[in-house]
Amino acid sequence: MLLTPDICVDAAAAMFGPMDAMAGAVFNEAKASRKTAIEPTFDLLSQLLATHGQQKPLPVRGLDAVSTFLGLGVLLLQLAMLMNVRWGLPTRKVTHIKTVFQ
Repeated sequence: MLLTPDICVDAAAAMFGPMDAMAGAVFNEAKASRKTAIEPTFDLLSQLLATHGQQKPLPVRGLDAVSTFLGLGVLLLQLAMLMNVRWGLPTRKVTHIKTVFQ
């Protein structure tokens, strides 16, 4: 699943139009599980992109550069996790994820 910003149902409805009951239920379920999924993902992403320290500074500055850097990082992380699943490797081990790109 693509990682996206946290938005409320009203904001989603304003952007994409009203949802039917099933879509609203799926949206709410995904939003409820977002917190349990996002923190481990941030940890893997910071390890994969080699951002260390308490504040995890990025090697780039400026909104465009940061957005691109993080977007590519998330894409690479998701691609690596899919490849790890395909090859039967652990999906939450950064060393295995880094191996995919070597």
